[in-house]
Amino acid sequence: MSNKILLAIIMLILSSNIANAQFTATYSVNSPTIKKIEEWVDKDTLVFIEIDDTLMMPQSLMFSFDSNPYRVFIDNMISLGKRMPAYNSAVATWYQQRKVKVVEDGWIDFINRLKARGVAVYGLCSMPLHLVNIEEKRYIETKDLGITFSNSINNQQDIVIEKKEAWFSRFYKGIIFTGPYSKSHTLLEFLRVTNNVPSKMLIISSIKHEVKAIDSALRIFNMDYRSVHYLGSREVRGRPDSDLVDLQQRELIQNGKWLEDDAAKLLLEAERQEQK
Repeated sequence: MSNKILLAIIMLILSSNIANAQFTATYSVNSPTIKKIEEWVDKDTLVFIEIDDTLMMPQSLMFSFDSNPYRVFIDNMISLGKRMPAYNSAVATWYQQRKVKVVEDGWIDFINRLKARGVAVYGLCSMPLHLVNIEEKRYIETKDLGITFSNSINNQQDIVIEKKEAWFSRFYKGIIFTGPYSKSHTLLEFLRVTNNVPSKMLIISSIKHEVKAIDSALRIFNMDYRSVHYLGSREVRGRPDSDLVDLQQRELIQNGKWLEDDAAKLLLEAERQEQK
């Protein structure tokens, strides 16, 4: 049998396994799109919702999407940290001291409605670098916002998904932390480790290429699934003040202290008074 014929047979088998697959986008958890998906979800569905820029986002306007040139500040720090570790320390400080907000209040009710119907709802979290004990910090962040996931699977709250180095993927109190791996790879490993392939699955994420990658990865399973590219964080208005941003970045890098917008405004005003 030629390689072309073999490949065609494999593709036919894989495509026949797909009961139903749909990709869509929405700007709100309260949209008709999400309402239809909520009606489609049942107790045999596993739901995974990305945490960052979907459920929550930083409070500071430095990280808003509103025509903002500063929102990649932390990404730039991480890039610099590859050569100068001091920048990684500043990033760790930011994660420890920053405050977050819910992107849309409707998320809390959406998750609670699903859980009330017996649906398992889990969070997805990708960290840009390895930070020790960050899982508990991120769990508390979601809990303090009123976001509560289904906190166990197979009666376990803490499961190592894949560990090849010190930084590894992990299920912790309802949140899947991808570690150094992609979301699509981690989800496949999670299904394998827990021996849990549902008949339905829902993925909601703010990063389109990751949604597409997960969509492709799930094609090996015989399940119905929906993939949603969520754009709600782009609707949150508020542009940062450049002088305020300069001060916040300076305080974090030079003094190891993160200032939220209100605290930064007070310090900026005090500095301006001293200069008069």
